[in-house]
Amino acid sequence: MKHLRVITLITDFGHEGGFVSALKGVIFSINPHVHIVDIAHQIGPQDVFEAAFTLLVNYRFFPKDTIHVAVVDPGVGSKRRILCAKTSSGIFVGPDNGIFAPILDREKKVEVREVTNSKLFLPIVSNTFHGRDKMAPVAAYLSRGLSVKRVGPQLKLWKKIPFERPKISSSKINGHVISIDRFGNLITNITRDDLLKMGGRDNVTVRIKNHIIPKMVRFFGEVPKGRLLAIVGSSDFVEIAKNLGSAAELLRVKMNDPVEIVRKRHG
Repeated sequence: MKHLRVITLITDFGHEGGFVSALKGVIFSINPHVHIVDIAHQIGPQDVFEAAFTLLVNYRFFPKDTIHVAVVDPGVGSKRRILCAKTSSGIFVGPDNGIFAPILDREKKVEVREVTNSKLFLPIVSNTFHGRDKMAPVAAYLSRGLSVKRVGPQLKLWKKIPFERPKISSSKINGHVISIDRFGNLITNITRDDLLKMGGRDNVTVRIKNHIIPKMVRFFGEVPKGRLLAIVGSSDFVEIAKNLGSAAELLRVKMNDPVEIVRKRHG
């Protein structure tokens, strides 16, 4: 069976108005044999950080030759550049606004180019919909085997966004909330690897606002209904949750609120 190339889409368009369908129509017109996967279209309007984080925790589950198109683009129509970044884990097409920065910082082999080859664009380019008129066709041509070298010149620098790593010592990790999911779970910037650097998740307490969670659990049902818990979530980031409820509503937490994990003293 012939391998179908995958293109993923992540936008802040929602599902009304036909914007997502327009992206897909352009892609299928150029390569009707590609497989399109929707990662998310309910990203908050112009929320580049949310899009960056959502892509970061999802891209590694796709085939290594996947092309990821990100259209969360508050700078559309301005002088902001469009990037095409090739890594060992896939190709990324989207605006140069930091949306790919957390991934590019983690990938060991990266080739980043500015998309300037207008021959790859639609014949008429709107000033307000580069996702449809530039990014989608570029991704489609790449899915047909176009070399990334054809999209434009190579870059050495691209825009970053604040994505702070936690501060880690032998007995403490200081991080903060970076995302709140639809269940009200509070996702922190503390990873499973960060916990391992401090000796693992056993024998620790988690503090957020005025609440102390006495230990970390391995699944939600380890605590009674309505009780707060701390867990390494499916994205490998530490989360604070309420079993069968919303930790965000209970704690009234905001983005960037501090979270502290402390190793208990023996004796």
